[in-house]
Amino acid sequence: MHRVFAVREGSRNLEWLAASQAAELAAQGRLACPLDGTVYGVALNSRRHLQRLGAGLEQAPYAKPPVAPVLYIKPVNTFNRSGGVVEIPADVESLEANATLAVVFERTVANAAAADVAGAIRGYAIALDICVPHENLHRPAITARCRDGFLPVGPWIAPLADPDAAEIVTTVNGAEAARWSLADLKRPVFELVAEISRFMTFAAGDALLVGLNPEPAFVRAGDVVTASVEGLGALEVTLQGEAQ
Repeated sequence: MHRVFAVREGSRNLEWLAASQAAELAAQGRLACPLDGTVYGVALNSRRHLQRLGAGLEQAPYAKPPVAPVLYIKPVNTFNRSGGVVEIPADVESLEANATLAVVFERTVANAAAADVAGAIRGYAIALDICVPHENLHRPAITARCRDGFLPVGPWIAPLADPDAAEIVTTVNGAEAARWSLADLKRPVFELVAEISRFMTFAAGDALLVGLNPEPAFVRAGDVVTASVEGLGALEVTLQGEAQ
């Protein structure tokens, strides 16, 4: 039974809603977003970003460009929903809002071939990977990426015929702020999943954020941010200052 993730209005407490409340989406071939596993993100999977960093990746502390996917984790406290609110910490002026594609797994994936990955995927959703701007690429940016509510996902999970052709558009207060085609990925979606699965098992319910746009949107308190992908709808959140 799929569970539906939501944030109780006016509270940071997390609750699971009954699957029956997702019946209308299911009838459309979609699932409300069941974030019931670990969410992994991949950094430096953009060709443009790697090209832009160029020779800088040959210098300390990197020594050479990454030869394997660079992973980080978005823990459960970061989970948020479409229609939710994201708080900007009191000591931060703006946040980086990076819209990306979340791959949600239907079954365990371990040591898989790229050709076998599609059969293990429940579907795809839009994710807004939010973080405090930082320059840290060589170590996990926990304090920047893992704040409460910093991973809105939704508005539903649905299939995509060709995830590598997805174009993700982000608007801030109705004006386009970022646009990214997944054709820019250094490792296409199925190849990325297969490569990671050779050293780490994905469990049913886990999700993978496939990469980050080198040119994300930057947002402030009061902004309304919308990320959309054809076939996956639109994910919308509102930014507000941290409650004092």
